[in-house]
Amino acid sequence: MTITVQCVETPKQVKDFLKVSVNIYKNDKNWIRPLDKDILAVFDKKINKQLRKSIFMRWVVYNNNQPIGRIAAFCTPSKSGVDGGVGFFECIDSQEVANRLFNTAKDWLTDNGADSMTGPINLGDRDKWWGLLVEGFTQPNYTVNYNPSYYIDLFEDYGFKNFFNQYTYHRKIAGGTLDPSFAEKAKRIEANPAFHIERIDKRNKDKYSLDFMEIFNKAWATFPGVQKMSPVHVKSLMKSLKSILDTRLTYFAYYNNAPVAFFIMIPDINSTIRKFNGKMNIINKVRFALDFKLLNRPKKAVGLIFGIVPEHQRKGIHGYIINAFAKEATKKSFQYTDLELNWIGDFNPTMMKICEQIGGKIIKKHVTYKYMFNNQQEFKRAEKVNK
Repeated sequence: MTITVQCVETPKQVKDFLKVSVNIYKNDKNWIRPLDKDILAVFDKKINKQLRKSIFMRWVVYNNNQPIGRIAAFCTPSKSGVDGGVGFFECIDSQEVANRLFNTAKDWLTDNGADSMTGPINLGDRDKWWGLLVEGFTQPNYTVNYNPSYYIDLFEDYGFKNFFNQYTYHRKIAGGTLDPSFAEKAKRIEANPAFHIERIDKRNKDKYSLDFMEIFNKAWATFPGVQKMSPVHVKSLMKSLKSILDTRLTYFAYYNNAPVAFFIMIPDINSTIRKFNGKMNIINKVRFALDFKLLNRPKKAVGLIFGIVPEHQRKGIHGYIINAFAKEATKKSFQYTDLELNWIGDFNPTMMKICEQIGGKIIKKHVTYKYMFNNQQEFKRAEKVNK
């Protein structure tokens, strides 16, 4: 085996970066090829606003000019120094090749001031391309990481340690029950005229973009590793979701007209794009419009994010919102049969409890790992929040 590692700089190397996954998963029936544009957007300064303050590098490893592995590394300044991360890792079943990729990323991160690397992660929103799949090797949801099981050994044998787990909860829309406390909490809040619920009105998306930003920055941006959203960032996010947003899956709660909570779900579009081979060309755009809107509408809704501002937590707002969704979900016109809640970190026991209360069962587990460059440094798992 003649191994070479090359930085991604040329158009051919960009194509090879994408091609690696096609070679890895060619015999895996569960894998659904992500859209090339979604991956390339992460590394595009015009699209990914995170690149205004972060830097990245990508590499492809070759064996006799054939791409057999890849990795990306990210550096972001933070209050504690420089946050280093790796992602978009793909590799043949070879610890030697994996170590070459990890060492290359480590050297670059060290040169740029990082003292550790977290991964697999994404440079941007945590809901995309985050964590290594370790349990539940079934078809992935849209922009959720999928990988062969042997990747677990490649990471752990190199020395990565479990920083935190991310769980995916599932429940059927029909049947099942909600915790009785939900209805009680919803009834109590509904009786208070200061509260009301709205669903996104696409004609006024700028309003909901700013409401989303306000709630997110209060509810989530205090978590370690989560950056505050800017108006530019959140408008870009909403724009990216515009074509797939279903207003029946979006809920905002207000107190005296101030935004205090949201529950955002999206249809899982992987059932639609699985035949596109990663390309969203003109033909596939037409196919997507026909299938997604008319012929083969998604049956699964995926929870994108749930957030409540701190001053209204533990007051039952989650029950208020979920009860509103349950009323909509029982209508005959409601197309969705399954609900999955992605990215529930084990450092957030409150959210885990909410998922259990709505009847969710864990069906997948991803792990976010961390590798300390100095073995004298103490490794600590992510601290629990909302205890």
